[in-house]
Amino acid sequence: MRAVSERAWTSIDVPDLPVGRVTTVVVAARAVCLTRTGEGPDDWGALDNRCPHQGGPLGDGQLEGGFLICPWHAYEYDPTTGRPPSGFSDAAVCYPVRRASETTLEIELPVEAPVISLMDQMVDVLCDWGLDAAFGMVGHSNLGLADALRRATEDGRLTY
Repeated sequence: MRAVSERAWTSIDVPDLPVGRVTTVVVAARAVCLTRTGEGPDDWGALDNRCPHQGGPLGDGQLEGGFLICPWHAYEYDPTTGRPPSGFSDAAVCYPVRRASETTLEIELPVEAPVISLMDQMVDVLCDWGLDAAFGMVGHSNLGLADALRRATEDGRLTY
């Protein structure tokens, strides 16, 4: 978990993305759904890559009828604002995007400050107790633990 303290513009190379297409780009360690709706320098959209309905990867979706279609449940979002069609309220998180040059886009993203999670604390205790290797785990609802084990591996405290 991370706490957002401010926002900052982050530069990326303009991807080779045809008009009317969508893709996922990683910007400042964050997956962003990038859309191109026209030929102009302002015809780019940047949304959080996670569909607010059930988490589908919006960058794997498609543009159709003026909307970005989530690939999991076909929910629709405006590709530049994240707003759903009228009558719906589950808007996707939108990030401002601007064309900085012919070769560069800038996306304004939240700057996140690290926060120690409960899973990080649990892995700290396990390492203090002598845990030096984890060989895997079963399940998909324990991604917080998997991330904490990955961070402990990056710190050299254990092998995962």
